[in-house]
Amino acid sequence: RAGGGVVQQNIYSIAVFTALTDLKARKNNLEYLPEDIGELEHLTALDFSSNDVRWIPNSFSKLVKLTLLDARNNQVFELPPLFGHCS
Repeated sequence: RAGGGVVQQNIYSIAVFTALTDLKARKNNLEYLPEDIGELEHLTALDFSSNDVRWIPNSFSKLVKLTLLDARNNQVFELPPLFGHCS
């Protein structure tokens, strides 16, 4: 969801949503998170539970305002090296 409505077109860069604070993408058969997710500097909550995500991009460590993360029921085997530096 973006701007109160459902996005009806393909989006090639998630970074266009610069003011996004809460992203819910559960149960969408996602296989990966986009590398530019780290550009969402205002993101405080991210739910990508119940997908098929296998890796989390290194840019994830730039999400310093993230306080809520739900990544349950995915296939993530390894976290980015700087993952522990998130607040």
